[in-house]
Amino acid sequence: MSGISPQKPTSVWKRPLQVKFGAVARALGKGAVSAAFGAWPGVASSGVDILRALGIQENKVEATAWILVQRSLLQAMSQLTEECKKSLSNPEPDFTLLCDQLDGVLEDAELSLTPSFFTQPKQLEVVERVKTPFRQWLQVCGLPQEPASALSQRLPQYFVFALNQQWRTNSSDYAPLQTALSGPFEAANERELAWMRYRAATAAGG
Repeated sequence: MSGISPQKPTSVWKRPLQVKFGAVARALGKGAVSAAFGAWPGVASSGVDILRALGIQENKVEATAWILVQRSLLQAMSQLTEECKKSLSNPEPDFTLLCDQLDGVLEDAELSLTPSFFTQPKQLEVVERVKTPFRQWLQVCGLPQEPASALSQRLPQYFVFALNQQWRTNSSDYAPLQTALSGPFEAANERELAWMRYRAATAAGG
């Protein structure tokens, strides 16, 4: 049988042990994670500051990529939580607790960013792994299981939007990545927006 045999994707960047959700949250400082509802792109502390706080050289491309992933996931979860904030038993959810739960799930996971990170970011293994603790945390905060599940299922899409927004808003933070990439999440962002427009048009027409 002719053709190309499928091969396991070559790892691009493995997740540095220092880059954890809790560590990133602490590096952001001043309760920024818990207070960032709907305003994540403008949260203080640059990626460079976070790298320094974690004891990582600022030109480490591997760590910079994972900081981008984790900041974007936190932004996506923050924005999704904002949508249900009025339904939570606690008006000020503890994002620090969420970060600890996320780190617990990922503690023993050997995660890597493969080339698909730039073309299909919402299919990243780390995105799939954090959906369950995010749903469980929403339920702990008082959201019923069904809406909590529905919100967690939307995380991959919001992650794509957050990646693109982070890249645009904090482009200087990701200078090491920019030397090799040029707006890598633009295509993924446009694809998600096109699907949203299509679904909206279909619903309006039906």
